[in-house]
Amino acid sequence: MPVTVNTGDWINRNGKPVPVRNIPKHIRRRDLTVTRIMKIAMKLQERMKSDKAKMHTLVNDYCKYVAKVKESSDLTPEGNLQLSDYANLNLVSLYQNSIIGFDEQLNVAKAIINKCMNKWSKGANANLRIIVDNAFKLDSKGNLNRSMIIGLTQIEINDKNWNKAMGLIKSSIFTKETKQYLKIAKRKTLQDKFEGVVLDMSTL
Repeated sequence: MPVTVNTGDWINRNGKPVPVRNIPKHIRRRDLTVTRIMKIAMKLQERMKSDKAKMHTLVNDYCKYVAKVKESSDLTPEGNLQLSDYANLNLVSLYQNSIIGFDEQLNVAKAIINKCMNKWSKGANANLRIIVDNAFKLDSKGNLNRSMIIGLTQIEINDKNWNKAMGLIKSSIFTKETKQYLKIAKRKTLQDKFEGVVLDMSTL
């Protein structure tokens, strides 16, 4: 659907109004084609969102049902979960990805680590300095390398201040959000490998 002004002129890609009579027929047809495809795509997107929510609800409802049958207080999935049909030909996998962050204690830990590096400057391992610098280096989006920072806590050094900093890093970690996503797979026989059900339009 063209973007128009009060006079009925169409707005072109440069933001300027153009009288309809001056727009070639094939350009108007192109606009109509793109508009129709966009309407289909938006309806499909909304349906996929709705169906995705329904599938997540079905998994959670099943877990609650099993908890009730097994007389358990709760069986809400907190980790990865796989459900298959009785014949083991259809598979539904629920994956959960927790996104972590660090609170203000990380800044204190960094300051202590820097003091350790300066204190050990003469005999410090150059590789350790590189690891520390890379761990606290911000990426292009201003984010820290979470895995590398957590990796520092796995480095065992017999030093009171270093261990204090590692404790601060551990206690600074918190879960920002948890995302769930489903993968659905099927196979024809038990001898076959499971193949994912493709929901990506580019690969259909």
